[in-house]
Amino acid sequence: MEPENIKAIEFEIKNTMYYIDYPDSTSPGLWKDRNGKLEYICDMTLDHLKNCIFLVDKHIARLKESGRPTEVINALVPLATNVARELREEFTIKSKI
Repeated sequence: MEPENIKAIEFEIKNTMYYIDYPDSTSPGLWKDRNGKLEYICDMTLDHLKNCIFLVDKHIARLKESGRPTEVINALVPLATNVARELREEFTIKSKI
């Protein structure tokens, strides 16, 4: 991967997509807040889950429309999508209780 693409990935993670790690995703079942603190997704409230889902979806959409190189988008979107999926699964489970 080109050095400028690695810098772009690092920039996006540091400034917006702080909830993912690259090249490996944050451990399944964990949410990383902007301060780097890890929290179990299963311990999050419905409101917190909903807000996090909205945030991740917004970041994914912004990145896809950002004009960043395809390599950067293809590196980050799948990781963020996995986080959004985990959050949605937990939201679905909790909303049925």
